[in-house]
Amino acid sequence: MNLKSLNELELVAYTRKTVEKERRATSEVLRLLEEIEQRSIHLKRGYASLHAFAVGELRYSDAAAARRIHSMRLLKTLPIEEKASVEHKINQGEVHLSNLSTLQGFFVQERKSGRKSYSTQDKLKLLKEIESKSYREVQKRLAEISPEFGIPQEKERILTSDRSELKLVVDEKTLRKLKRLKELRSHVNPAMSYAELLDWMSDELLKRVDPLQKVRKPKKEGIGDQETSEAHASTPAPERLRARVRAIPNSIKRRAYLRAQGRCEYRDAHSAKVCGSTHLIQYDHVFPWSKGGEAVLDNIQLLCAQHNQRKSNRLTGSVLPRRQSSTVQPAIADF
Repeated sequence: MNLKSLNELELVAYTRKTVEKERRATSEVLRLLEEIEQRSIHLKRGYASLHAFAVGELRYSDAAAARRIHSMRLLKTLPIEEKASVEHKINQGEVHLSNLSTLQGFFVQERKSGRKSYSTQDKLKLLKEIESKSYREVQKRLAEISPEFGIPQEKERILTSDRSELKLVVDEKTLRKLKRLKELRSHVNPAMSYAELLDWMSDELLKRVDPLQKVRKPKKEGIGDQETSEAHASTPAPERLRARVRAIPNSIKRRAYLRAQGRCEYRDAHSAKVCGSTHLIQYDHVFPWSKGGEAVLDNIQLLCAQHNQRKSNRLTGSVLPRRQSSTVQPAIADF
């Protein structure tokens, strides 16, 4: 269509019609995302979260992905009739995605903080209140309900290729600790900024907890779990089965972690995409220990919590997520 050929009234009418189509498409996207999450398709495709899938596979921006996912998760908690009503209001422009997303964030924050867990009726009441309201009006109303919600959330914003702005709010106790650290480091840097302090703290802590940075002390020849594990690996299978131990030797953990560089090794069988997440990394027996799998290097992999849970659900036939068992071994061991 040649837009230049439209007069003013035709252009406005055509724009309005297109926006209506866009809103209907948005409602459909929310339903599709709900189905994808229900089937765990994002995990199967090699993404550690639905957000990562929306950004990597669907090419949404971080903010656009977050708005749609938060809105979808709010809608799926509603009864069928009420959910359909809200979807209709989205189509009509009476309820905006940004407000739905904000409301879901409010419910989650209130529940996690222990201040209040909102019932379905509570949610429907607030949904009614935000109809046709601006984003600023919704923020103001939620801050009236819970003043804590008005405290700015942590934000990260890229400024240049090697500089980012990080905004956060800390309590008085944490601030005193930071000031004390600046005092203790004043002999090195009398005018240390908080950015410099954060950089130094990060370096020091990573040396202690990051397996990729920790320096191993040399062991005396003939002593250590590496030799034990290697001897174990060469033991005939029948002998090993009689003395099987579920705990993964530190030497195996170390080598598995370095091989994967601390990243989830799940690979999608169709696209060959590797998850690569570094969040909540856990050790996993490729061939399950319960079925005879050994704690040897070739049978140990790193998985993020989501892909480890998906594997567990598939092995047990579970549909709904289960609580992690005490046998899960986070990949942060002191090795």
